[in-house]
Amino acid sequence: GTSTYQLSIKSKNNSHVPNNYIEAGFGLDKWASGSSFPIMYLDTLHAWKSYSMTHTLTLQPTDTIAIYLHVYAGQVATVDYLFDMIELTSITR
Repeated sequence: GTSTYQLSIKSKNNSHVPNNYIEAGFGLDKWASGSSFPIMYLDTLHAWKSYSMTHTLTLQPTDTIAIYLHVYAGQVATVDYLFDMIELTSITR
């Protein structure tokens, strides 16, 4: 059936990498090989911040929901970017 889901997270840039070198985001969709996800891009701040997004999915009983967490740091070797309090809720049935 078709339901609307809300995905909520908290995130934080815990590294010493300047914010302009980091891209972070999250999203959800029905799992499919090679699919592209609708993504909400995040601030790359050095303090915890809450985010949420909604997405409507039409699912079969055998389908899987995939949650996508994305961090990219250009021109740096490592980055310490944290995600926490990840919660997926069905807001319609």
